[in-house]
Amino acid sequence: MSRTGAGLEGAGLEGSVSVRLRTAGGRVRAVSVRVRRPVVARALCGRTPDEAMRLVPLLFSLCGTAQSLAALEALEDALGLDARPHTAARALLAEAEAATNHAWQVLMDWPARLGEAPQPRELAGLRSAAAAIHPALYPARDGLRLGGGSLRPDRATLTAAIAALREGVERTVFAGPAPTDKAELERWADAGATPAARLMRRLLTPGIAGFGACGVPALEPYPAGWFGERLSADAAFSENPRQNGAPAHTGPLARRTAHPLVAALLARHGSGLAAHAAARLVELAGVRSAWHPGRTASTTPNRLRTPAPRGAAREAASWRQPAGASPTGCGLRIVASPITASQRRPNGISPRTDLWPRAWTAPRPTRLSLSAPACWWPHSIPVWPPPSRFRTRIDPCHELALSQGIIDVIRDQAAAQGFTTVKTVRLVIGTLSHVEPQAIAFGFDAVSRGTIAEGAVLDIERPPGQAFCLSCEKPVPLPERSAPCPDCGGHQLMVTGGEEMRVKELEVE
Repeated sequence: MSRTGAGLEGAGLEGSVSVRLRTAGGRVRAVSVRVRRPVVARALCGRTPDEAMRLVPLLFSLCGTAQSLAALEALEDALGLDARPHTAARALLAEAEAATNHAWQVLMDWPARLGEAPQPRELAGLRSAAAAIHPALYPARDGLRLGGGSLRPDRATLTAAIAALREGVERTVFAGPAPTDKAELERWADAGATPAARLMRRLLTPGIAGFGACGVPALEPYPAGWFGERLSADAAFSENPRQNGAPAHTGPLARRTAHPLVAALLARHGSGLAAHAAARLVELAGVRSAWHPGRTASTTPNRLRTPAPRGAAREAASWRQPAGASPTGCGLRIVASPITASQRRPNGISPRTDLWPRAWTAPRPTRLSLSAPACWWPHSIPVWPPPSRFRTRIDPCHELALSQGIIDVIRDQAAAQGFTTVKTVRLVIGTLSHVEPQAIAFGFDAVSRGTIAEGAVLDIERPPGQAFCLSCEKPVPLPERSAPCPDCGGHQLMVTGGEEMRVKELEVE
């Protein structure tokens, strides 16, 4: 047995969104949006519904609850399971996750736009309150189970968690009650008591409030079946989704157009920066103040609906693709999942977290589809912020690409050194690397099949995060990237360790 070391390189299997802008005279004249679908859906092919549900939140960690809820609805639709008693509880779970996603933007990203320090401690408090909602609804923490988990709300704990979330938002984001109309928003922004208020004051200034305004309409609140019908009837819909023959936009602005504050900004400035930011604030402030359940499901068995027809019956009948939908902080998740009749396994699930999500469908007989109407900017938009400030964004299933990168390293070393079997792969994955070991292990199992690394053991080292505090002038531990210095509480930190991501050693034969 011998050993060899190598570096880790990605193989680009993650999905991507490419946006190309053609400008002239200080305005955007043409836009090209290209979406490349990830291959992660292949890893879900042939899995049972229960297996798929365990894997979805691992592979899609951003908006994981919304991804899981959309997948649940699609699978329950395909299997004929009636989970309506869980509707209110699931809506609250999605709402709590969306609130923490909005809070991340408002407390971490918005201060950075002003050159101010982020607010990780405040964000941690909101996340803690939101995390208490799931066990308060489902003591067994099985709320994302097919057909519904054991719903036994602890009303006192639930009320306290929701109250803590609302009060935390009011304290950290608004420094008081949230504004409810345009006049209150302007007074709150002028006072500038919080970073969110100071950024909103900037966005409300003439010449900036309307930047990005366009005539693309908001996506109507269609049920998931609407998408399923179109995916089934028109293969082109998955690549080029349309509402009434034209693009539509999703996200907080689409969901809050009727709110008086948002409606006033839309009327004054159009769908520009001010309206988008205000819609996010309105949605963040709208966390429900009390628990208003429908029927509870603690003693109600899941009733079976008539499953969607399959095989020849599907072709003969007017069939729609089983689908599920769940709103998120930045858009809408749509998952479509046909189930084979014999094994009750999903032919595929392809949830996405694009800023401009679109649908993707593989050729029959295996159909993998996801749909969410996209938002394309129209042809005449002022360029703000400058193109240099645009950021790229990849799918959270990048662990699959990294797993493929490990296989590429192994193949290169095998060609160079002549070994034929890999017994153990030792990785170094720092705690600050944004890589989940569980997802890496799953991805490696999927991409190593049929290679010399099939069956190899993954041994993962997790070096802790380290930083150098410029204020204290000494090394300090860093449990997460947004954490402050444990000694002075400042954020002038240079990361010095915990970002590693490499293949350390291979045990081979």
